Amino acid sequence: MFMLATVLYALQQFGSPALTGWVAFAAFFPGLVASPVAGVLLDRLRAPLAIVVDMLVATTLLLMLTFFDQADLLGPVLLIILVAICSLTSPLSASGIRVLIP
Repeated sequence: MFMLATVLYALQQFGSPALTGWVAFAAFFPGLVASPVAGVLLDRLRAPLAIVVDMLVATTLLLMLTFFDQADLLGPVLLIILVAICSLTSPLSASGIRVLIP
C-alpha cells in the first residue's frame, strides 16, 4: 500500500508521470538491492526485532513525509529521498514475517 499511496500522491501533487515513475522506482529498487543485507540481518538479529526496526523507520519516515507536506517543504527530490530510505528497510519485515510463520 505504501508504494501505491506514494505513487498516487506524487501524481496528484506534482502532476508529472515521469516523476511518478521515479517515485515508484525509489519505492521498489533500494529494497530490492538491500534484500541480501536484510537476509543477513535476519540471521544475526531476531526476526521480531527486525520487524520492529522496520516499522519504526517506516513510521518515522511517514511522519516526516506528512510534516514536510503540511509545511509545504516537500519537493520532488525530498520525496524521492524519503521514499528510497523507507524502501531500504522494507525487506526486513517482508522476510521477517515469513520467518515467523513456521
